[in-house]
Amino acid sequence: MKAVIVNCLAELVATKFGHEASTRSIPDARPPQFDYEWKDGRTLLMHYKSHRGLIDFLVGLVRGVGKHFKEDLQVTKLSADKVQIVFPA
Repeated sequence: MKAVIVNCLAELVATKFGHEASTRSIPDARPPQFDYEWKDGRTLLMHYKSHRGLIDFLVGLVRGVGKHFKEDLQVTKLSADKVQIVFPA
């Protein structure tokens, strides 16, 4: 199930939560950027880069993905640009 959740998050990130389509018509739009880093086999760090500072939205979105897949993800905002996701053992 971890792979399914990671793929879902990757898809959301790849589309930048739909920003790609919606920003094509907006000059000088700056959608958020994301990077991933595996801390260990169960812990994924998501790096969020945006001038808007909506990291709390990302935390809620990740929790929602876990809830959708009925997985007890531990989601923690580590800083203004980093979220830690711990998958169940």
